Amino acid sequence: TYMEQRYEQRATRTAAELYKQYVEIIESVRFSNTTHSSLPWKVIDQKRGVWILENTDADQLHICGVTRVNTDCDTLVEYLNDLNRKIEFDKFLHRIQIVEQVSDQLDVLYMQFRTKHCLMVQYQRDACVFQYLCKKDKKAMLVSSSVAHPDCPVNKDVTRLQVDVSGFIVESLPDDPNQCSL
Repeated sequence: TYMEQRYEQRATRTAAELYKQYVEIIESVRFSNTTHSSLPWKVIDQKRGVWILENTDADQLHICGVTRVNTDCDTLVEYLNDLNRKIEFDKFLHRIQIVEQVSDQLDVLYMQFRTKHCLMVQYQRDACVFQYLCKKDKKAMLVSSSVAHPDCPVNKDVTRLQVDVSGFIVESLPDDPNQCSL
């Protein structure tokens, strides 16, 4: 249908944008000990094997992490794509459900978050996003971005999050197929 084509086109564009940022991020990590000032991503910290980077050219806050994971690419992608697992590793995610399965690689998701401020006050946030899984060679991208969907209306009592580009890029490491970068 027309809407499915629009979701597919948007998912492809968003995946391309995420991949472009990924290339910049990898270059920034490579040049982290130099003054290679033309790169927008700057290493701001490195702890326990994770590089933390910030995009200094962005109007909004853009932060990412890069690390090495001791598992093969397919296992990690399966784990990251499992909706039940998302609740396990995202401490703010309260509820997640598939609103529409557009294709085998593309779903529209509703996600509800709860954050705590001080001891008792809880803030509710939600998001309606597409999630697109793209695999090529020894890389996989799981990319998300906000989308409007008729079965996911805005609730005036909950703050709707706008997700520009979010996701994971998983790549098998050439020196060890049982390890990958995330």
